[in-house]
Amino acid sequence: MLAHRAILAISFASLCTAGQWAKEPDGFMGAKFLLAEANLPPTLKPVKCIFDSDGKQCYFTAELADAHLDGLLVFSNDALGEVQCIFCRKFYSAIRDIFMERYGPENAEQDEGGVIWRGARVSIELHRDIRADDSPVGTIASLRHYYILGLYSELRHQILMRAAKALSSYEYQKIKREEEHKMDMREREEAADDDRFKALPYGTFSITLNAYVEATVKRKMEEKKKAAGAL
Repeated sequence: MLAHRAILAISFASLCTAGQWAKEPDGFMGAKFLLAEANLPPTLKPVKCIFDSDGKQCYFTAELADAHLDGLLVFSNDALGEVQCIFCRKFYSAIRDIFMERYGPENAEQDEGGVIWRGARVSIELHRDIRADDSPVGTIASLRHYYILGLYSELRHQILMRAAKALSSYEYQKIKREEEHKMDMREREEAADDDRFKALPYGTFSITLNAYVEATVKRKMEEKKKAAGAL
C-alpha cells in the first residue's frame, strides 16, 4: 500500500516542472490530488464511501454555477487520484464555458460531444452525454441511496431514543411499530427514486491525476501476472 502511494507521489512530483499547460489544475474545488480523505477541505467533504479492489470511492455533492453536481472522489490508499461528476445535461454548455475559462483552450480537444484536456500531470474529460461503457451513475446512485437511508435511520433512532425516555412501554412499542412502517415506506420510495435518478439525462466530467491511472494499470498488470503464475 505504501509503495503504491509512493508511486503516485513520485510520479506527480516528477511531472510538476513540465509546465506545458499554464492552467493545468492540481485538484478540484480546493481538494488537491494526493490528499487523504481526512484532509479534504470543507468545500468537498464526502458523505458516504465504499471500498473496492481499486481503493475507495466517496460520494459528495457540490454546486458549480447553477448546476448541481453529484460526484465521486476516488482514492488509492487514501490518496485522492480522481474526481468524477455527473450533472443535468442542460447545464453542459455552462460547465463547458466555465472549464474553458478556468483551464484554458490550450491542450483542449473539442467536438460537439465534449472537450478533453490532456496535460503532463492531469487529464480532464467533459462529455455532454454519459458514456455507457464508463458511467459513474450506478455507483453514485447506490451511495446516494444509502446516504439518504442513513439519514432516515438516524432520525428514526433519535425519535425512538426520546420515546424510550418519555413514554410507557406500551406507548413506546406503538411508536416503534409506526417508525418501522415509515422506514419500510421510505425504503420503497428511495428504490423508486433511484430508478428515476438513473434514468435522468446526464452530462459528466472527470479530472484525473495521470499518475493515479498509471499506478492503477501497473498494479492490475502485476495482479494478473500473479494470478497467471498461481494457475
